Amino acid sequence: MSLKSRDNNNSTTGQFAMRPVAKWVRTAVIAGMASSCVFTASAQEDQGKATEVEEDVEIISVTGTRRTIQDQIAIKREATTVVDGLSSEDIGDLPALSIGEALESITGAASHRENGGATEITIRGLGPFLSATHINGREATNGSGDRSVNFSQFPSELVKKVAIYKTQDASMIEGGVAGVIALETITPLDFGKQRVSAEVKLNYNPDEGNVDNSLQSDAGYRGTFSYVDQFEFDNGQAVGVSFGVQRQDISQPEAEYRSSSPSGSSLWACLNDP
Repeated sequence: MSLKSRDNNNSTTGQFAMRPVAKWVRTAVIAGMASSCVFTASAQEDQGKATEVEEDVEIISVTGTRRTIQDQIAIKREATTVVDGLSSEDIGDLPALSIGEALESITGAASHRENGGATEITIRGLGPFLSATHINGREATNGSGDRSVNFSQFPSELVKKVAIYKTQDASMIEGGVAGVIALETITPLDFGKQRVSAEVKLNYNPDEGNVDNSLQSDAGYRGTFSYVDQFEFDNGQAVGVSFGVQRQDISQPEAEYRSSSPSGSSLWACLNDP
C-alpha cells in the first residue's frame, strides 16, 4: 500500500490522500494543553498553601471533669457502704492548701481550724476523736492519746484518693465510730512519668506585730516540693520513688487568756483589732 501527498501546486494521485490540519484545530489543541498546565500548577500551589495553613494551626486540647464525676458515681454505686470521696484531679482543682481543707468540701465533713488552716476533721458532727484515719490501709494516730489526726501535715501533691466511709464495713479496721477517713497515696510505678512539683503560697496578716514578738513579720508562707520518678533495670525489674516535703509558717496571731481558776485553764482567741 502506498501513500502519496498532495499540495496546492502539484497534484499526486494515490489510494489515500492526507489533508492538511486546519489552523483552528491546532490552535484549540495548543490552548487546551496550555490550560491543563496552568490548572495543574494552580492545583499544586493551592495544595502547598493548604499544607502551610495546616502546619501553622496550633493543637487545641480540651479536657473536662466528666470522667472524674463518672468515677465518683461508680465508686458509690459499687460500694456497699455510704462513702464520699475525692480523687487527685478533684484535689488539684479545689483552692485548698492541704488535705484537711479539701476534705471540708465533702458532705458531712467539717474541720477544726488552727492558725488559719484546717487540721482535724469531724464527721457528722461527732468530733475528730471519734473518727478513724487510715493511710494505705494502715491506721494513723498522733501523740494526743485519741484518734484525731492533723491533716495539714500531709502534702496534697502525693495523695491519690481520699474517701470518707460514713458506715462500717467488715473489711475496715474497727475504731471509727463517726466514720473512717481513708487516704491513698500515689503509686510511682502506676504514675508512669516523672514529675517534679514546687509550690509557694504567701499570706499576710497586719496584726502579727500586736503579739508578744513585735519583730515578727506580718507575712507567712507555705512551701511544698514533691518528686515522683521510676527507674527500670536491665533485668526487667523496676522501682518507683516518691518524695514530698512541706514547710509552712502561717501568720495568724493568737493570744492566750488565762483564767483565775485553780485549774489554770486557758483560752485562745485570734486578734482582729490592734
